[in-house]
Amino acid sequence: MSVVHNRSCSTQYTYEYEHPHYKYYEYPCGDKEYTGETAFDYFCDICNPPLEEEEEDYYTWPVDDEPLILDTASLWAVEFINDAYNYNILPTSLQNNYAQNCTRAEFCALAVALIEQTTGKEITERATFNDTDDINVRKIGGMEIVYGIGDDNFNPYGAISRQEAAIILERLARKGLDKQLPEGEAGFSDMNLAYSDSTRTAIARMRGTSPSIMSGKPGNLFDPLGDFTREESITTMVRLWGWVKG
Repeated sequence: MSVVHNRSCSTQYTYEYEHPHYKYYEYPCGDKEYTGETAFDYFCDICNPPLEEEEEDYYTWPVDDEPLILDTASLWAVEFINDAYNYNILPTSLQNNYAQNCTRAEFCALAVALIEQTTGKEITERATFNDTDDINVRKIGGMEIVYGIGDDNFNPYGAISRQEAAIILERLARKGLDKQLPEGEAGFSDMNLAYSDSTRTAIARMRGTSPSIMSGKPGNLFDPLGDFTREESITTMVRLWGWVKG
C-alpha cells in the first residue's frame, strides 16, 4: 500500500500490513519514517488514544474505601489525624510518615485545605517564587500568609520551624478565615529566641484558645527554632478548625 506525504512532498512509502482501524496514514513531510504494523498501531487514536489533559489537582482526597494507615503516627496524634481526614483537610501527600519534619510547602498544603474547606471557595490569589511552582505555596503566598526567604525564593523543602508555624497559623486565621485569634500569654522561658515582638505575639495567640492551638514543651519551653512534625502540624490545623467552627 502507498502512503503519500500530506504536504507538497511527492515521496511515497509502501507498507504491507493489517490494521483493524486504518487503511492508510498520511503524515507530514520530514517526519521520521515508520514502517510496518507497529507504525499504524502507534499512530492509531483507537489503539492508543491521546491522553486527556486533566485539570490540575490541588490536593487529592482519599477514596472512601481506602483506609487511613496510621502505623507511623504517635498514639497522641491518631485522633487528630483521623479528624483531619474526616474534615477533608488532610491532603493525601501528608497521609504517611507522620513523625517526620513538616516542610514549608507541606504546611502550605494543609493551610490551603483548611481555608478552602472552611470557606467553600478556592483561593484565587497567586504569588510567584523562583524555586517553586507549588500551587499551594503560590496560593498562600498570594494571600500574604507566607513570605519567601529573600531573592524571590521560598525554600519549599526546608523544614518549618515552630515559630514559623505559629506566625502562619495566626495569619491563616486572620487573613484566610477573617478570624482574629484571642490574645494569650506565652510565658515560655525561651521567648528571647523568637524572631521579633510580632512573632512572640503570634506564639502567645497560640495559647489564647481552649484548647491551645499550639502547646509548649517540657521545662516551660516553646522551642521557637525547633522543627515541627507533620503530626504536630495536622494537630494545630484540627484545633484551629475546631475553634473556627465553635
